Amino acid sequence: MKVNNPAETWSRFRISDYNVGVEWGQLIPQTIATDGSANYQLTQQPDGITLSQAAVAGKDSFEVRIQYAPFRIAQYSNGQILTVINN
Repeated sequence: MKVNNPAETWSRFRISDYNVGVEWGQLIPQTIATDGSANYQLTQQPDGITLSQAAVAGKDSFEVRIQYAPFRIAQYSNGQILTVINN
């Protein structure tokens, strides 16, 4: 989706400013197993959360690390950093 920003002075993108609705029927709640029984695992640490995928032979592994202070989200693939949000 391409959005033309009507005011370049805005400091933050807000989807509500563009009258683009959310299809609530397409949002499906997910349960996260913290015991390792699923193909991903959620690990809580004092300074953040790590969501990691179980290793599967022949496939890439992915991991998302959310750090609380300063707030930061980092995505990794096979141990290599792909994306950092709010760096």
